[in-house]
Amino acid sequence: PEEEVRMLKAQLEQIRTRLPQNFQCPIGMDVMADPVVAADGHTYDRVHIEQHLALRKTSPMTNTPMPNTDLVPNFAMRSIMADLIEQFGGLDV
Repeated sequence: PEEEVRMLKAQLEQIRTRLPQNFQCPIGMDVMADPVVAADGHTYDRVHIEQHLALRKTSPMTNTPMPNTDLVPNFAMRSIMADLIEQFGGLDV
């Protein structure tokens, strides 16, 4: 899956300007390749939220304490993003 995530991220970066802002991680401000939902209910790119949670146990969005550090894959967001790549012509990477 790591190679799949890398390829998806490269493809998404090619169409970044055409993507809704919701597809950008609020921490790294880049396109999410591995979107996950954190305990605060917000979606982040896995690599960015893992780095954040390693340093502090607060929500990046609200600065309130996180009840836990569990991360749940956001399959719906990832599926929508994959569909957009297909709509934009199955980009080469």
